[in-house]
Amino acid sequence: RTSDGPHGHWFSADGTRMALASTEEGSISVWDTGTNTVIFEETVGEDLVEHHAMESPMNFVSRARAHGEEVVDSHPHSLPLMAGITQSGRYAFTATSNEGKFYVFDVAAKKRIKEFLIGSGPIQTVISPDGKRVFVPLSGDGALAVIRTSDWTLEKTIPNIGAGAH
Repeated sequence: RTSDGPHGHWFSADGTRMALASTEEGSISVWDTGTNTVIFEETVGEDLVEHHAMESPMNFVSRARAHGEEVVDSHPHSLPLMAGITQSGRYAFTATSNEGKFYVFDVAAKKRIKEFLIGSGPIQTVISPDGKRVFVPLSGDGALAVIRTSDWTLEKTIPNIGAGAH
C-alpha cells in the first residue's frame, strides 16, 4: 500500500527502486519494485499548521474558513509534489512546494543527508540523464534551480523561464 495522496514518482535506471511523494502525508518513500515493499520512508518539512496536520486539505480549508480563520495555504503539510531517485537508487530526493526546500536522503543508510532552501514553489524534480544534476522548476519564481548531485548543493538558479513553470 502506498501512502495517501501518492503523487509524482521516479524510477532508478534499472527499475528496481521507485521514489514516491505523498501529498497527503507530506512524505517520501522508496519502494523495492521486485518485492513491492517500502524500504525507506520519511516525512519532509514541518506540518505548517500542526493541529490540522491529519486533516485532508479540503476539510482543513472548510473548517478554517467556517471559524473565520485566514487560510494562508490550502494544504497543512509541506507538500512534496514529486520524488526522484538517482540512477543507482542510492539517493532519493524531493522538494516541498509550500516551504521551497529540497531534501536528499541516503536510502541505504535510511537517513536525511541534506535539506536547503531552493526558491518559491518547487514542483517537479528531474535528474539529468548523466545523473550529475537535478533540475527543479520554481513555479513561484518563474525560475529553474539546478542542483549538483556530487555534493548535493544548489549550483545555480536560472531566472526568467516563465511564470508557473513545471
